[in-house]
Parts: sequence; structure tokens; C-alpha cells
Amino acid sequence: MDVTDAAGALAREEFTLTALKTTESLYDETFEQDLPAQGKYVCAEFKIKNVGSSEGDTTTTGKWVGADGKVQDLGLIVGISCSSLGMTDSLHSPSNPKPGQYVMTSVLYDVPTQQPGAIVVHDGSNSQLFRINYAPESAQVKITE
Repeated sequence: MDVTDAAGALAREEFTLTALKTTESLYDETFEQDLPAQGKYVCAEFKIKNVGSSEGDTTTTGKWVGADGKVQDLGLIVGISCSSLGMTDSLHSPSNPKPGQYVMTSVLYDVPTQQPGAIVVHDGSNSQLFRINYAPESAQVKITE
């Protein structure tokens, strides 16, 4: 992502996916109970490094794009995190890293499990950063040798 600020300095972030895990439920620390997914939880952990010359922006949004072409927003899930899966709990300071700095974060998505599709992640200016292809076990083809 490249964004030029009002002073003409270039903000540019480099996103690196460092871990990806799925689960049927996660522990809700607020209510001290397991919270089952409506579909399946997908936890994506990534490093965001500012490789530009001005303060960065770590804002991201996710959308689910099903194999049928249907697109739906994947909102933020509040109260539970990916920490129980051994992943970074949330965005660590600074949330908008200065040039040369980076942050680690994990984002939790609840994706439908009826069909294959993809999680498409966008930055704050709605530019596509990356996509995570997903297929439920029922749609996966076993490879035998």
C-alpha cells in the first residue's frame, strides 16, 4: 500500500502473514466461556512494517468472497482473540508505526463453512492487500499417492 500524506511524504506498509489457524470455538475472557463460531474461526497473524518515509496506517478490513460470488463484510469480533491459539493477542503499539518500525497483530474472522471462498483483506483506503483462500474439509479433495 502506498499513500502520500499532506506533506508529500510516502507511507508504505509491508504486510507479512506469519501464522494462520482455524478453530470451531475460542475462549471469551470477558464472559469466561467458550464461544462457538457461526461458521469457522480463522485467525490470521501478521507483521506490518512501515517501509515508507512517514507514519504508517495499520487499518484493515476483511470481506468474504464465496465460490458463488457472494461478497459479505467480515466485521471485527469483540471480546475474544487468537491468543488461546498461541498467536499475538492484538495490535501492539505503536498502532501507526514510524518509518522502519513494525507491529505484530492478529485478526479474527468468522467465515461461512458451506462452501469454499476467500478472505480478502483491504487497507484503510480499500486497496486489496492479500487474500486467504479457504475451503471447508467437506470441499477439500484428498490427494493420494
